[in-house]
Amino acid sequence: MPLLAEGLIHDWNDILGRLGLLGSAETVGRLIFGAGALAVAALLLLALEVLRCWSAPAADTRAC
Repeated sequence: MPLLAEGLIHDWNDILGRLGLLGSAETVGRLIFGAGALAVAALLLLALEVLRCWSAPAADTRAC
């Protein structure tokens, strides 16, 4: 994420520095990105399931 002002240190620098993870910033970033990708995939699957149930005939709603 780019900084909007010159000479400022990014918040992640402070957060990871306090946690002692500044040297592992790339790994932490990859883990956060992966968790976000898994969350998006899970929500897409949930949305598909909801759409499937909504389009099911009224007599077949017990399968949802």
